[in-house]
Amino acid sequence: MAKESVKELSLKELEEKLRDYQEEIRNLRFQSVTGQVQNIKRRWFVRKRIAQIKTLLHENKLGLRKLPEAGTLKKETEPVKEKISKKEIKAKEKKANKEKKKLEKKAKKEKNKKEKKEKNK
Repeated sequence: MAKESVKELSLKELEEKLRDYQEEIRNLRFQSVTGQVQNIKRRWFVRKRIAQIKTLLHENKLGLRKLPEAGTLKKETEPVKEKISKKEIKAKEKKANKEKKKLEKKAKKEKNKKEKKEKNK
């Protein structure tokens, strides 16, 4: 599951994930007691996910956050990417290179100034 994907889940999906993670944390506890844990950081990750999901559910309950209904897609609200021509891409790259050169030149001047000050001391 991607980093931000928990916020995009519906109420029903969050409740299912919460149950799954709670079961997984229970299993990880048993594994740690018996010494069978393969990934120690997984327990920390699962606890963090449980906290995130519980926070989202509580915010929904208080009305602070509106969770999407089951079956609705977030992709519908995403902006459509514009098609950019090769000419525009080259122009942007050229502009970025010019700015980069200016910054390098400025940094070089600053460095030279510092060296001159150190020589004069």
